[in-house]
Amino acid sequence: ANMVKGVSDGFERKLELYGVGFRAEVKGKDTIHFTIGYSHPVEIELPNDLQIAFDEKNKNKFSLLGGLRAGSQMISYELVMGLTVLGLLLIHGSVDLRTIVEHQSGTIAGVLPAWGVFQQPLGAFLFLTAAIAENKRIPFDLPEAESELVAGYHTEYSAMKFSMFPISEYAGMITASAMLVTLFFGGWDIPFTQWDNTGEYTVLKTLLTFASFAIKTLFWVFFYIWIRWTLPRFRYDQLMSLGWKVMLPIALSYVTIVAVLVLALALALLAKVLLVHM
Repeated sequence: ANMVKGVSDGFERKLELYGVGFRAEVKGKDTIHFTIGYSHPVEIELPNDLQIAFDEKNKNKFSLLGGLRAGSQMISYELVMGLTVLGLLLIHGSVDLRTIVEHQSGTIAGVLPAWGVFQQPLGAFLFLTAAIAENKRIPFDLPEAESELVAGYHTEYSAMKFSMFPISEYAGMITASAMLVTLFFGGWDIPFTQWDNTGEYTVLKTLLTFASFAIKTLFWVFFYIWIRWTLPRFRYDQLMSLGWKVMLPIALSYVTIVAVLVLALALALLAKVLLVHM
C-alpha cells in the first residue's frame, strides 16, 4: 500500500513510487511539465493514452496508472517492432511494400513458399509478439487490467466515448495483422503459383489476390481473439522485463547478425564480379 500512492488535484497529478516523488502538471492540451524528486521540470509531449490519463476532467488514479502503463508499454515494444522491421528492410533492400511482397513470391527449394516467415522465423515471432503488446491485448493488457485498475485509462468513459476504445483496438488488430501478412506472409501472393505475379492484370486475378490477402489477415485477427481466451495476463514487472531484458537484446542481436550477413554477401558478390572482370 505504501509502494504506490496517487492523488489528483485539478490539473496536477502526483505519484510516489518507492519513496521517489513524481509530479506532472498539465500545460495545454497535450504537454506537461514532468518533475522527478527535486529535479528541474522537463516538458514532454504526451502519447494519446497519457493525454487521456492527464485529461482535466479525469480525477481518477486508476486512469493515471493505466495511462502511465500504456505509455511505457508502447515505448518498450515499439523498439522491438522497429528493430524487427529494420532487419527485414536490410534483407529486401527496399522500404516499398510492393517490392517486399514481390520478393516473397516463388518457393524455397520447391517445398515452402518464399515468405518472410520461413526466411526469418525469429523476426516474424518478435514482430507478432510486439504487435500484440502494442495493441494491449491479453496477455499484455496491463494498462486496463480489470483486477487491478478497474478499466485503466478509460475507467471514466461510457456510452459512445467508451465504444471508441474497442473500435480503435480492433482497428489496430486489423492493421497489425495486415502488416504482418505483408511483411512475413507474402501479402497478396497465392502460394505455389506464379500466375498471380505474371501477365496482365485481370478482374479474376485481382479478386483472387485480394481474397488471399483477406484470408491471411482474418486468420491473424482470429489468432488475436484466440489467445485472449487462452493465455493468462502477465504481471507488470514481467511485462517490462520481457520487453527490455529479453526481446530487446534478441532484436538487437537479430539486426546485427542480419546486417553482418547482408554485408558479407554483398562483399562476396563484389569480389566475384571483380574476379570475373580481371
